[in-house]
Amino acid sequence: MLTRMRNRMKDGFTLIELMVVVAIIGILAAVAIPAFMKNARKAKTAEAVTNVKKMYDGARSYYEEEMNKRGSMKPIEKQFPKSSTVPLVNPAANACCSVASSKGGKCDPTDTTEATGWKDTDGTWNALKFSMDDPHYYWYSYQASGSTKTSRFTASANGNLNCDATYSTFELQGMVNTDGSVTGQAGIYRNKELE
Repeated sequence: MLTRMRNRMKDGFTLIELMVVVAIIGILAAVAIPAFMKNARKAKTAEAVTNVKKMYDGARSYYEEEMNKRGSMKPIEKQFPKSSTVPLVNPAANACCSVASSKGGKCDPTDTTEATGWKDTDGTWNALKFSMDDPHYYWYSYQASGSTKTSRFTASANGNLNCDATYSTFELQGMVNTDGSVTGQAGIYRNKELE
């Protein structure tokens, strides 16, 4: 019995044993790879959530800050930053930054067509204290409307992560209450976040 065990150990694995191991590895890969891909896409959404919150906070701060015109003692009426381009969008809407790009599927803020958008002529991005200096997955937009007491704004991020014309949307809105304070949504609106 002992000699038969020693001989078997010298012979190695049988073909059946190898096929079973390969089948088990294949099943594990079939289960793990989709879960990994979903987690990778979900990690990309953190960029959109963070940046929409930055724009939202920037708009609220701008509204709440006391400002005067140069040479005047009278404060300017409170307002959200407004753009002459409605809505203010950067990079261009429906952007799909190719996976083959040098930035690994991210939009390049050093690209001249995009970089000029962050240096907006009417100063809205500056008023929000928002710009993208690093490669990013989403395009961002901001829009404000209404007069002082009915003012509202929308900060949003949209993405076409796999270039299939299906877009994910992240959005926060804010508005002025009757008492003059600023309020916003309880949470970020999300649509097709893992498109």
